[in-house]
Amino acid sequence: MPRRQRVQVQFNNRLILFKYFLHLFGKETLQGLAGNLNGQDYEGLDDNQNTYFWRYLDRLCATNSEAMQRINRDSLKIYDEHICKYVKHIGERRGGIVLKYFQYISLLFTEIYLDRYFSDKYAFLADLNSFIDKVSADTEGAVNITHYTLDTMNKLAFMSATGSGKTLIMHINILQFLYYLKRSNRLS
Repeated sequence: MPRRQRVQVQFNNRLILFKYFLHLFGKETLQGLAGNLNGQDYEGLDDNQNTYFWRYLDRLCATNSEAMQRINRDSLKIYDEHICKYVKHIGERRGGIVLKYFQYISLLFTEIYLDRYFSDKYAFLADLNSFIDKVSADTEGAVNITHYTLDTMNKLAFMSATGSGKTLIMHINILQFLYYLKRSNRLS
């Protein structure tokens, strides 16, 4: 019987949570999601104190039927408002902070994760594992990720380049976690 050739899978294709969040927006790559967000035109806040990033992503969801089924546009706006609040809080003593698109996207993905985890972690667990099965099937088993369990869902890892603002993001991640923990009545 001939030996089955082992398919080499790139590291980025193993980042299943990242792929999952891109999938929510109907995209496969960060470039596909971000589009033109890396321009200065999208940095800062509009007249309603929402980010231009949110406006772009909201339009993306409005024009993509797959994304509309997976991302609630009202929730997307709430996530944006949370991020704006955190950035304002962190930036008050620093003379203000303006996020880059990749920082915003990492904060947005964290918002979605924490909201889903603290709202209904069982449904979130099932959704993540279903996505893992889909990826495994689509790649004919080349990407074979172990299913999440409730015990393995309580950790997140971020990969960012040097100088990309990891410390700032981590400070905001703490505020995000505390918000969702308090909202779930686990913290008084």
